[in-house]
Amino acid sequence: MIRIFLLALLLSVSFSHAFPLGDSNETIQKALVYLNSTQQSDGGFGDSPSAYYADLTPFAVMAIKAANQDPHGWAKNNSPIDFMKNVSVPSFNSSTVPTYYAAVIMALVASGENPDNISGRNLTNELISRQLSDGSFNGSAWITDEEWSILALVAAGYKNTSVVQNATNYLITQQKPDGGFGAFCPDASSSCPDETSLGITALITAGYETNSTAVQQAISRLKQFQASDGGIDPGWGANTDSDSWAIQAVVAAGNNFTSWAKSNYTANASSGSYVTGILTNFSINISVTNYGNNYPFDHLAKLQNSSGAFNYFKPVQDTAYAVMALLGKPFPVNNTYFNQTQSIAPVNQTFSVSINQTGVWSYAMPNTTELGLGASNTTLYIYTPSDSVGKENNVTVRLTALSDGVNKSVQIKLSVSSLCGNSVCEVGESCSLCSADCGACQTTQPAGGGGGSKTSVADFGDLTPTGFTRDMIAGTKYDFRIDDAIHSITPKVSSDAAIFEINSTPLTVTLKVNETKKVDLDGDNFYDLEIKLDKIISNIRVEVTLKRIQEPVKTCPVCPPSGEWSGCTANQQNRTSYRCSEDTSYSCVLFVDNRSCEVQNYPPDTKASNPNMSGSNILTGQVTAANIAYVAALVFIIALGLFLFYTQRH
Repeated sequence: MIRIFLLALLLSVSFSHAFPLGDSNETIQKALVYLNSTQQSDGGFGDSPSAYYADLTPFAVMAIKAANQDPHGWAKNNSPIDFMKNVSVPSFNSSTVPTYYAAVIMALVASGENPDNISGRNLTNELISRQLSDGSFNGSAWITDEEWSILALVAAGYKNTSVVQNATNYLITQQKPDGGFGAFCPDASSSCPDETSLGITALITAGYETNSTAVQQAISRLKQFQASDGGIDPGWGANTDSDSWAIQAVVAAGNNFTSWAKSNYTANASSGSYVTGILTNFSINISVTNYGNNYPFDHLAKLQNSSGAFNYFKPVQDTAYAVMALLGKPFPVNNTYFNQTQSIAPVNQTFSVSINQTGVWSYAMPNTTELGLGASNTTLYIYTPSDSVGKENNVTVRLTALSDGVNKSVQIKLSVSSLCGNSVCEVGESCSLCSADCGACQTTQPAGGGGGSKTSVADFGDLTPTGFTRDMIAGTKYDFRIDDAIHSITPKVSSDAAIFEINSTPLTVTLKVNETKKVDLDGDNFYDLEIKLDKIISNIRVEVTLKRIQEPVKTCPVCPPSGEWSGCTANQQNRTSYRCSEDTSYSCVLFVDNRSCEVQNYPPDTKASNPNMSGSNILTGQVTAANIAYVAALVFIIALGLFLFYTQRH
């Protein structure tokens, strides 16, 4: 009789599709740390190691403001507001494209500055002067000139004016037959996702309703660019900018992201066999992991690199786009027209698992097993083969996500190649499983001769770098040799893990299924043994892979010191720090450390005589118990010193 164990397991993984992120979220904080690292002494931002670009700084300013920070406080000798006043605005002339004007205007308005009177210039009037009679700006073929100009003029307070109305009317005339916007797209007759996203945001900002024909057609077109991983693909791969602009458009239009869900699951199947006496047992493991759908913001967050940057075209600009998008704050970031609260209900996916087998074996099996989100099912099938030795059976496993009809197929081949009693100790056999082929197990008795339980002993022989996979019985000691040194390993089995006692130097290693660990057997700071728990076969049996290795034990390097604490904002300070552990693969990983502002106390007249004490985390005129105790102790010491001095003199 042969038993097939079918494990159809849907792992219940709790993935929280949080949107928008809060400004204290680690992804946002890492991005801000990166932006801070690219700021120059004149206040501008640049893609290191290149020099700064004037067109990057306005977007960095909007990202800072979106994160509820004051750009004026981001100063390295000068703030980015100083940079725009001293560098950006003076550089504007008759050849400056409208997009650059628009970016600076939006950044100034977001920061509380007046673009109508900045560095002796009226930027808003200068931008308006570029508008032509048909409502376009500067006669440019780039539709983004109109889109950015509309956003900037609305931000500056010109929403209900003819200049914005004319620009919006012109934008509508440029809408493609497919519903999107774009120029110089891969297909000249169709639209592009970036210009379509920005067009949606501009129309909504100018006053168009979400249910208007123009907006609905543009949203429908934008959805056509979404890839199966949730990202927005213009034709050469989903990227930071396309994701960011699309997310902002969806938020601006007040759409719920639930309709932007893409099925996200993995499916795998594997098989194994082992021998017990004269019975061959097969296991078929089908694993399905449901990650709860892909959304554009999920894809965007995965594009952040270890430095905190989002790198696609210009890292500073790309990172700024991503920060605004993940915070749910579309261009212009000061716009209050949008409801930015998104309620994303989880979409429960149901998977259908079917088994189709062909070959000489026959057994009863249901057609499908349905697994919902977080559900699991274990079924035991029993069948009797006819002349199974040396035969093969092909099994096809099909898994289908019923929510979108996507299916995956995995084919497994089952083969009876080992058989207890054929005088060959084959893979999967051991002295405890098949003594007829592998010989009887030795036994040892505890020292002292006082009786007690015996321990079964099996010899695995020399351990090589190629290694081997073996079944192991709980409580049985298995010897193996490395360079003539004899070691042993004894397993214990629990429901979800196995514990291995390794000697000669006593060590204990705990492993879960598919987990691998490396062991230094002799304490010489080199790993000698690699052990992997392949599967838990039963409550007394496991399958394990052992390999001989020679690798130095990994340790953490000396990480850079923590940075200086920032100024106090909303009673909070932050600084950059590093951590290193096995969880970080023994590399120094940057993170942002936060704390409440420290209270520093000074005599009432100290701050007046020292203007450098006017930082936001210095509070004057407050006396604590610690200060009183300190002063009392100081007075006592001085008095004692005078007393001793006086007594010695007299």
